[in-house]
Amino acid sequence: MTEQPVSWFVIERGWTVAAEDGTEVGSIHEVVGDENADIFDGLAVSTGTPARHLYVPSEQVGEITQGRVALLIGPADIAGLGTYDASSPSGRSSRRPPRSGSALPVGSARRARSAVPPRGQAASRAVHGKLPAVILRKVLWGVLYGGLAAASAAVAKRAATGIWRVATGEEPPLRR
Repeated sequence: MTEQPVSWFVIERGWTVAAEDGTEVGSIHEVVGDENADIFDGLAVSTGTPARHLYVPSEQVGEITQGRVALLIGPADIAGLGTYDASSPSGRSSRRPPRSGSALPVGSARRARSAVPPRGQAASRAVHGKLPAVILRKVLWGVLYGGLAAASAAVAKRAATGIWRVATGEEPPLRR
């Protein structure tokens, strides 16, 4: 039985990082992203070389389970990743950019965070065909606000009708 996937929010320093073939390639040093906006930029991975941490962009991160992060790249590709630069907003080194097919999301609120204790299980990536939690959350809030707006419009119409009846003694005019 395989472990259930978990959110990037629960990744902690020291978790095992494995290449796509299952080979252990290092451990988590830091998670790079914006927790408030639910933007996962990538990971700083310790590979055993002192003072050298590789930057793995989120596009190269596969399944995240308790205590383990699987990458979508092989061991040979990991050596070609750029080094982690904590002073850079995205964590990427300006010397060697990672081999990634797409750019990170644009935003100034990105920051690095040391691994923190669990804050919820809402995954920010699609898991087994499910909608990403951030999209689902936005849809649910949109439906909630739409429902509240419709309900308040109905209440306002009923109140206006009552006021019209009391003030004029007749039914309000109908819309045509």
